[in-house]
Amino acid sequence: TPAQLVAAQGNAKREFSENDVADIIVSNQGDQFLYDSYLDQFYHYDEDLDIWYHQDEQHIKRRIVKALDTFISAGVLGKYNAATISSVFSILKCKLLKSADGGRRSIWTKSRGCIPFQNGILDTSTLEFEPGCNKELYLRHKLAYSYNENSHCPEFMRWIKSALDVGQEKLIQAFARALLTGYTGG
Repeated sequence: TPAQLVAAQGNAKREFSENDVADIIVSNQGDQFLYDSYLDQFYHYDEDLDIWYHQDEQHIKRRIVKALDTFISAGVLGKYNAATISSVFSILKCKLLKSADGGRRSIWTKSRGCIPFQNGILDTSTLEFEPGCNKELYLRHKLAYSYNENSHCPEFMRWIKSALDVGQEKLIQAFARALLTGYTGG
């Protein structure tokens, strides 16, 4: 906020740099954003949907412009230009960079082995369901259905029995489970 900026300035006049602008953005919004260097894209976390979605460059730059305008209205920055915006954009890439295993893997691999439902995730290795939000798994999509342990999928079973010979439905169910759980060896 402008009040924070004036307080940050203190009694002594000082020049604010692009790094200061990036720091304000990160301190106010940083836990809702990340930068993925593998895909060269920013992502924003949607708390309502519990997913991370792609945030294009122009929307990130619009946030930078809003922060710069706040610096100007607070009287701690005289003016800015396109180079300032690009510089803050580059700094934000570094400050919001997220990866796994020290950069050896993409952050999106954290959800590997999980099936994301609307009401939580199913761990395919244990077949245990964990209800609720899972921000730290970095999900970019979810199935349009809620998990229900007691569901027997009557429409699917009716279709599978009508499309296959008697007894083959177990083979298709086993195949589908192998695909979902990653079980491919004997």
